[in-house]
Amino acid sequence: MVSLLDVIGVGIEVAQFSAIQKTRRELSSMQASTAEAEMRAQLIDILRNIVFEYSEDLTALESNVELHPQPTFVTATALKWQYDDIGLSPVIFSEFADKQYVQQVLKRTDSLILRSRQMLDTHQLQQAQAALDASKDLPILEKVIVATNALEELQSTEARWTEMDAKATQVKSKKTAGCVFMAMYLVFGFPLLMGLAAVSVGIAGSINETLGNIVGFMAFIVAILLGIVGFVVLLKKVTFPGSVPPEHAAMKKRREELRSKLMPVEEWNQAVARFGEHSSEEYRRTKVEKEAALHAILGQVDSFKKYLPSST
Repeated sequence: MVSLLDVIGVGIEVAQFSAIQKTRRELSSMQASTAEAEMRAQLIDILRNIVFEYSEDLTALESNVELHPQPTFVTATALKWQYDDIGLSPVIFSEFADKQYVQQVLKRTDSLILRSRQMLDTHQLQQAQAALDASKDLPILEKVIVATNALEELQSTEARWTEMDAKATQVKSKKTAGCVFMAMYLVFGFPLLMGLAAVSVGIAGSINETLGNIVGFMAFIVAILLGIVGFVVLLKKVTFPGSVPPEHAAMKKRREELRSKLMPVEEWNQAVARFGEHSSEEYRRTKVEKEAALHAILGQVDSFKKYLPSST
């Protein structure tokens, strides 16, 4: 379940919640040891402070239940969900006083939920449930909107990127091929030309010494000229294989950033199953509707406005 800390600002701070989750993950993966005891002590200290903050929230809610049962029911239920989300239970604590205190907080929460629920008619209960559903849906919708925006931009630039990346790949391939051919030419080609020149000198020299000297000189000149020409041609292919589109690097970086904003496949499929597959604009409209449902309950009473997400 998505934590309501991202939506309703009750109980604990996000940083505290993250610390709890991290501590619990590490604790669950550890064997019995001194390090485990230290980690457990850290967890207990964090939870003890949080339970105290929960108790303060409950006191405020209990004072409002008669006048405002509907927002009290929504907020108390959200608190209950938070308890479950972080695994709050008396068994976590070793001190008897802590166990009692936590048990009292949990009982007070259940009692407040039941009491406020009994004060609502069918329509009010439906409104409250819509607000609670919204409180769970809003964090998911935030992620879906970001992911859909990223996906839409990726799709809109796909054709241009494919063309641009193909050009860049072609240029890179030409440069690589040029380097390979240059290396082969220096290792095999130029020595072969010089070898052929020497053979020509030998053949001509066997016929006539003077002719051999002339042919030898010309053969070496031709070999050197061919070597230079070949080297220049290959150097040009390596140095000027073609131009990569100037925006290629920037677009590559941008697309990497966009891909990092996409949701994991399983998480995305769950979101689509819940909200359907729509454009980012449609998801934004759904988000506005969810915010309105939450605001209709918590935004009408000043003492409950602090529990609204900042975007509503």
